[in-house]
Amino acid sequence: MSYEEVQTLLQMINIDLSDQYARSLFQKCDKSADGRLDHKEIEVFCKELLRRPELDAVFIRYSANGCVLSTVDLRDFLRDQGEDASITHAQSLILTYELNEWAQRNQFMTPNGFTMYMLSKENCVFNPEHLRVYQDMKHPLSHYFISSSHNTYLTKDQLTGASSTETYIRKQDTVSVRTQE
Repeated sequence: MSYEEVQTLLQMINIDLSDQYARSLFQKCDKSADGRLDHKEIEVFCKELLRRPELDAVFIRYSANGCVLSTVDLRDFLRDQGEDASITHAQSLILTYELNEWAQRNQFMTPNGFTMYMLSKENCVFNPEHLRVYQDMKHPLSHYFISSSHNTYLTKDQLTGASSTETYIRKQDTVSVRTQE
C-alpha cells in the first residue's frame, strides 16, 4: 500500500490522524524504504496505530518478566483493580482475549492480548443498563426542558451566590417534557 492508499483506508475506517503523524508512522513501518507497505509492514502499521502507551506501562508494571503476564501476574492486576482475582478468572480472560496460540496454550497474556482485554466491552466505563431508553422520547427536542448549565451548582446568582452539590441533586429530577396541549 502506498501512503495515499493508507490515507484512504484511514478515512474509510474513520481514523482521523494528522498528516504529520500518519506520514511518520508510515515511514517508521516502511522497513523496505520503497514507499509502500507490504503485508508484514501493514500489520506493524496497524499494531502501532492501536498501540496504547498507558496500557503498555500497566502491562510492564505487572509482568514479572516484561514480556508476558502469567496467570499469577494477571490475577495480581485484577486484585488491584477490585475485580474477581481468582486464577480461574485470569485463565478464562487469557482464553478469551489472547490471540497468540503459544501464549494461550501456556496460559500467558501478551501485550496485544492485554490491550484486547482492556479495550473490550468488559472494561467499558459506560453502564450498559443506561443504553435502554426508558423515557418517552417521541417528542421534538424543543419540547423537552432540561435543567443543566455551567451554573447548576449555584444556589443564588452567579456573582454572589454560594455553591452546593445539593443543587445538582435537586435539579437531577427536573428533566421533564413540556407538552403543547
